[in-house]
Amino acid sequence: MARILVVDDEPDVLEYSCQILRALGHEVEAVASAERALLRLQYRTFDVVLTDYSLPGLNGLELAQMIKKRSPATLVGVISGWESPEQSRQTGVDQAVDFVLPKPFTLRDMKAVLSSRLR
Repeated sequence: MARILVVDDEPDVLEYSCQILRALGHEVEAVASAERALLRLQYRTFDVVLTDYSLPGLNGLELAQMIKKRSPATLVGVISGWESPEQSRQTGVDQAVDFVLPKPFTLRDMKAVLSSRLR
C-alpha cells in the first residue's frame, strides 16, 4: 500500500481518481490545487503524487519540478489529455515526472502504471 496525494481541480476527476486508488488498497488524500499540494507536502510525506497537468496557478509540471527538488524519491505522475508520449516529450514532461497517465483512464490502467513503479 502506498500513500498517494491526488491533485486535480476538476471535482469529478479528483473523486474518480481517489475511488480507483482506494479500490487498489492505497491510502489517498486529495487537494484541488498545486498550492494546496505544496502545503500538504510540508506536513506529510507521500510515496506518490498524482497531479493533473492543467491546474490554475502552478500547473502540474511546475508542481512536479518543485516536488522533485524537495523529495527526489517521491514518484510523480501527471494525468494528461495528451494523445501520445511524443506530445508529452515535446513539452518536457518526461524530464520532470516519473510517468504520464493518459485520460481517460481505468482502474486497470492505474493498477498497471502503479504496479510497475511501486516495486
